[in-house]
Amino acid sequence: KLRAASINDLDQAAENAGEGMVVRLDSAAPLSVIAAHLLPPGPRLVRFVVPGGANDEVEITLNKRHAVTATLRSTIAAIPGVVSVEAV
Repeated sequence: KLRAASINDLDQAAENAGEGMVVRLDSAAPLSVIAAHLLPPGPRLVRFVVPGGANDEVEITLNKRHAVTATLRSTIAAIPGVVSVEAV
């Protein structure tokens, strides 16, 4: 027996899939440049991973959600100091 709680349009569900992106940095220096690209609000979470102390990392999740697109991920990946950008 199968019971559906709700039905959603497949295209809309695909658009809303995923949480956002994780940006790994080699220092906190590029944060201000990245912030300038995160102006439009949207449904996605954005997280940063920056080096902490010796062999430590600090993960920061922004309180506000943003529009995350493939173009934005590519733009941020090209910023000096960004090690990687991962869609999640």
